[in-house]
Amino acid sequence: MDTVSDGDKSMAIRKPTPQWLVDIERYGLPLFILLAFVALGLTDPAILLFVLAAAAVLAPSVIVHEWGHYIVARRRGLLVKEFSIGFGKRLWSRRSSKTGVLWSLKAIPLGGSVDVAGMTTEEVAKDGLARDTAYIYASIWTRIRLTLAGVTMNVLLSWATITAVVIATTAAHAPEAILLSPLVALTTLWTFLQGAASALMWSAVNWNGGAGSILTLPESIQTGLHAATDGGMSPVVYFAFLVALVNLSLAIFNTLPLYPLDGYHAFVAGMDGIRNLSARIRHQPRPEPLNKGQLANFTLATGVLLASFVILIFARDIFRMIFG
Repeated sequence: MDTVSDGDKSMAIRKPTPQWLVDIERYGLPLFILLAFVALGLTDPAILLFVLAAAAVLAPSVIVHEWGHYIVARRRGLLVKEFSIGFGKRLWSRRSSKTGVLWSLKAIPLGGSVDVAGMTTEEVAKDGLARDTAYIYASIWTRIRLTLAGVTMNVLLSWATITAVVIATTAAHAPEAILLSPLVALTTLWTFLQGAASALMWSAVNWNGGAGSILTLPESIQTGLHAATDGGMSPVVYFAFLVALVNLSLAIFNTLPLYPLDGYHAFVAGMDGIRNLSARIRHQPRPEPLNKGQLANFTLATGVLLASFVILIFARDIFRMIFG
């Protein structure tokens, strides 16, 4: 009689991530946002101008975020399959002859991604990847660094932007202030960070307050620009502060341990680290990383929670636009 080994049993009970959850992550939400912008532009052509302004704010934030993931993956010797800007169908792509990375520009210009090979044990087995080039078998510290590299880059971009503003606005009057500008920028950064975190938390519990979705970004840009210019602030300075605030907001949001955000992958890496430490204390072999089947319920629960939160924010913004 045939028997089933423990390894076969573990393979048998693994459950793949629901395809609808994968589709929402890759296409659903970005497409919904894009269609919402198009609808707004059709009702008021002037909004298209502010949509372009919003894209000008978001684009560098996304590129810098993904570049952080890419740099850490490359430096740690992990295999990077693709670096893409946008979602959906590829409009342009080119494979580097030196690194083998596919550089892509996709149809839905809202976000981007870095496809690092071997994100799961299943992918490693399926594609026959070498473990030393796969994300899931990298050290726990490498996995955490990689997943939070994008967030770190957003924070650094925010700090650098504020520093540049401080230098530009004070150097002419006090050249020695240039030396202190990074420290001055840190205090402003901390104030922005508190405001962004408060807005995010308030959004989860209050229908009438809190941060809006990017649907409201064009209107927020218009309102904020008018208020800034009326107060004597240069439009360039205003947009610099806006870039800083958007980057901080993206950083905070991405650290949440919800699928498919960066915080989710960092949290899973942390759980693997605890399991490794427990095995070492008990003088047992290092366990295999958590697989998709073991994480299925956690992935589904956090994915549904994130999708519900995003839908709530968008529904609230649409409701405000219609009813005021």
